[in-house]
Amino acid sequence: MKQIFLMAFIFYSQLLFGEYRVFVLKIENSKNQTSKIIKSTLDPQQYKSIYLLNSDETITYVDTWRCLGATRDFTPLCRSPKNQKQIQQTDSQNVQNKS
Repeated sequence: MKQIFLMAFIFYSQLLFGEYRVFVLKIENSKNQTSKIIKSTLDPQQYKSIYLLNSDETITYVDTWRCLGATRDFTPLCRSPKNQKQIQQTDSQNVQNKS
């Protein structure tokens, strides 16, 4: 009985305490002079190996951050903590300005 409980605890703890990394990638096309920014859980090397780029396209890393949880069931990627800090600072400044 203890073994079953222990195995169940280990299994569920892996689900509860998962984490992943979000990468912001920039794909530039030298032929068209266009670029696009994408968010992915794949780093630039992994992205290139799964999504083939054209010969005139390059991929560069822009930013990254860590998120708690899992990415199953098409869960949206978490927001950048840098943006949240900026929002919190702006909110605190607005509160100070109102008083």
